[in-house]
Amino acid sequence: MLLSAIALAALGWAWTSWPSWFIARLDVPYALPMIHRAYLQMLADLPRLLFVAAVLLAAIAAATLLDQRRPARGPALPRLSPGPEALVYAALLALGAWLSWRCFVYWGLPAWDRYWQFGQVIHWVLAHPDSPTWHAVQRFILEYPHSPSPLSPFAVALGLFVWPDAERLLQIYNLLATTGSVVLLRAIVRRVSPGAIFWPLGVLFLANAATMRNSFFIQLDAINGLLVLLFFHLWLRWRERPTRARLAALTAVLTLSVLQKTSLFPLLAIPTLMAVIEDLRAHRRPIIRWIVIGWWTVGVPLALFVAYLAAIGIGRNFHTQLVIMGVGWNELDFSLKRFVYATGFLLGPYLPLIARNPRWREPAQLALGLFVLLFFASLVIVRGPFWGRYYSHVIGACILLAQPAFSRDADSGRRFTTWTYLIGVGVLQSLMIYWQMV
Repeated sequence: MLLSAIALAALGWAWTSWPSWFIARLDVPYALPMIHRAYLQMLADLPRLLFVAAVLLAAIAAATLLDQRRPARGPALPRLSPGPEALVYAALLALGAWLSWRCFVYWGLPAWDRYWQFGQVIHWVLAHPDSPTWHAVQRFILEYPHSPSPLSPFAVALGLFVWPDAERLLQIYNLLATTGSVVLLRAIVRRVSPGAIFWPLGVLFLANAATMRNSFFIQLDAINGLLVLLFFHLWLRWRERPTRARLAALTAVLTLSVLQKTSLFPLLAIPTLMAVIEDLRAHRRPIIRWIVIGWWTVGVPLALFVAYLAAIGIGRNFHTQLVIMGVGWNELDFSLKRFVYATGFLLGPYLPLIARNPRWREPAQLALGLFVLLFFASLVIVRGPFWGRYYSHVIGACILLAQPAFSRDADSGRRFTTWTYLIGVGVLQSLMIYWQMV
């Protein structure tokens, strides 16, 4: 770890000494001047982040040595009662919302993706259900690249009956989704690791730069992350007791997920794949059972999604939809350098813990890892962008994958290491979003 700290510090020093050389090799020819200026500024500021990461690694290395020289004296972290734990989460949610709003202002209060406007259109249809309105809606849908994702806009449309500000509604939904994600993370940890101390995992989740960036923004990534965790929560409940009601709930959340964002399609594969893997491990081949699970968790959600597309008539202008979705900087951000940067800083703090996960063969851990792999594979297949905000899809899963090793280290009494890691990762991630590097 100390060698990694020295390497990062050396890279930061070299970048500071010859910035033009590094920037010239990492520059991306964005068409929009605002995007290009922000990217160049991020490259210019990157050495600061490298130095902070180097200090963090050096501090963890020093803390590890201290822990090795002192006898263990019980768990490294205290258990918090519900009141103080809620206050910790509230403080981090407030910090994240402020940093997210600061990012929103930094970009000039953008109307990116216009989900809130789609919500306004749906609201107009609900409030004025006449024929001329529907024709106007169809014209909007045929020209709007995100019309296959109606769930959050529909929620905005309903909220407009109470409050007339569509943009603020979407931001509030994202903040509520971030709060709900912590609740679901806690419920999942209680199910897969009873007795584990949860609050540090909640801190790691809320302090992640992508979580904070998305917590009060006008895009859908925080809500996407909530649906991922809701799926795993319901899937684990269904595995414990596979009743029809629980399977119906699983089907419902998968249908909502594909109507929320096509990036959530990898979730559809998890129930059937895991059923096959678990049955083959037990030397069983219940093909009928696999078909039933596949029908309710893949067939039904896909059929309803296709029915929605047919109902709005998107097939009449499908080529235009594809062209619109492929234009812009999406393809420019489908690159190894963007992947290494985003993964290294947003998921890097969890990867050593994930690599030391002692429970990889357990179904819950295997399913989480499978989803992470399928999510990134789907981005590669469609040549999607490795934007930092997209990582909200997998941050919760990665923290759950890191939990077994983290809890083992904390329970072993590695007090200095655990606290240094927890505080250092929070500072590093907060600086990322504060310096607009997500």
